[in-house]
Amino acid sequence: MSAIILNSAMGPVLLVSVYMPTDYGDSECLESYVATCACITALFQDSDAVNLVVAGDFNSQTVSRLYNCFLKFVKENKLQLTDLNQLKDVFTFCNDSATTYSWIDHVVCSQGVDSLVSSCHVQYQYVSSDHKPLSVTFDQFLPNTTSSSVNTNNSAPVNNFQPDWS
Repeated sequence: MSAIILNSAMGPVLLVSVYMPTDYGDSECLESYVATCACITALFQDSDAVNLVVAGDFNSQTVSRLYNCFLKFVKENKLQLTDLNQLKDVFTFCNDSATTYSWIDHVVCSQGVDSLVSSCHVQYQYVSSDHKPLSVTFDQFLPNTTSSSVNTNNSAPVNNFQPDWS
């Protein structure tokens, strides 16, 4: 997993990108999945973030034994199943021989962030791996960064937004 904190219009948001453990059917996989979920939860609790967004390969679909762990993680962190609530009958993974399709990539968000979702799509047109990109668009997520001052040359307002990469 990798994570950043983004200062948004609704306060700090912890954005976590995940590649969760795969289920090989043994107890070690299940333990590793639970441990990764616990790590994300601890990271969120230890941060100053007020909202959480977790996106990526959860290696979890409704028929998987890991799906219950996924749902428990979502519930414990009071997250919304953003992509599952927005989309129906899609897939995000297709094996190389195109014989197996599944929906194992997900986006889950705190309720406040989820309420800003304006669209959610699987980008089937991209062929870069066996996973199809899942895109979510948020409205009014970043603070208003447009300057209200009038320029002397009558051009468009200046965008003063400078990210803090520290």
